[in-house]
Formats: sequence, C-alpha cells, structure tokens
Amino acid sequence: DGTLEVGNEQGPQLRLDRCLASINDRPLKMHGLISGVGTSRFLVDLELRADGVEVAPLVEVLPPLQASKLSGRLNANAAVNYARAEAQNMSLDGRVEIDRMHVELGGMILKEGSMQLALQNNRLVLEKLQAQLNGQVLALRGNVSNLPIIDASLFCSSPDLDIDRLIDSGRRRAAQPGPAAELKASEEATSRPLPTALQQAQLSLSIE
Repeated sequence: DGTLEVGNEQGPQLRLDRCLASINDRPLKMHGLISGVGTSRFLVDLELRADGVEVAPLVEVLPPLQASKLSGRLNANAAVNYARAEAQNMSLDGRVEIDRMHVELGGMILKEGSMQLALQNNRLVLEKLQAQLNGQVLALRGNVSNLPIIDASLFCSSPDLDIDRLIDSGRRRAAQPGPAAELKASEEATSRPLPTALQQAQLSLSIE
C-alpha cells in the first residue's frame, strides 16, 4: 500500500508516501523523501518502522549497498531528518536493532552480529555491537555525534583481539581476485560519491 515515486531532477530521488510492505510476512512501513544522493543537495527526511524484517531483499534493490552483502533481521522505529547543506540541524529519533548481521566492506567481514542503536538528536548511541570481525570476537559500544565534524568515543572489548592479524586478514581478503562481475560491481560501488557531510573526524577508542 502507499505511493512510491522515483525521480532524477536534482540527483536520484525517492519519495515514499505512507508505504506499507510485507517481506517474508513481516511488516515494513516507510514515509518520507530521499533525494540528491551523491550531491551537495543530499536530503533524508524519513520515518521507518520495521518488525523483524529481513534486510537482504531490501539490499537487492539498493545498488549502493549491494557490494556490502548486508543481511540480517531489522527492528526499527526511527525518524531521520538530515540535509547536507544544513547538517548542523540534523535530527535523529528512535531505535534501530539488527540481529544475525552480516556485512562485507574493504576486505573486512563482519558476521553473526547483533547491534542496538539509539538515535538521539544529532547523536548515535551504540548501545551494543557484538560480532565476529574477520574471525575475531569483539564487542563495541559508545557514541558518535556532531555531524558534520564527527566526534566518536568507542569502547572495544575482546577475549582474543589481535590488531595485526585483523588488519592483515582484511588486506588479504581485499587483494583476492574475484569474478569479473563482482569486481566491477565493487569498483563501481566504491567510486560513487558518498551521501555524507563528513568534514573531519575525531575518534577516541579504548580496547580491553
């Protein structure tokens, strides 16, 4: 149910008017606008409700995410209002949770993940992220705030974290040749401009 409009007047645009869908018999509700992807006019004004929705079918219709092979089960009750031109006025509200998360980025493979994320004004509160990253078990929690100048404070714990092995494993995976089609898709995904207002970042990371 609802209305879905796709346009390309000022960059790719997706307008959702109270869209209600069912993925594997689980409800998904979306309302709002995403426009100007990859441009200085990038805008997100979106409400999202999801109850145990499998992410993989959504990723299949979103080309920028396909190379990540993102999957998992999504629960969300969130609202995002963000305009790149006025990033300091960003507004976030709600919660996002993902179970059985799997994602591949830059030679890194995160699997068996469980994440709980709270959205508060212009801050993301990572309440919990537990996963295997390149075969090493770890847990993360902390805050990310102050777009467009990122200020992140994260706490990492792991029973067997080996930074050198983690980085070397990621480099080896990134260097492995794959099928031509997958390689081309990966190159195209990484060459696209990212819809972000990131200007600089400050990271504080504690490891136990």
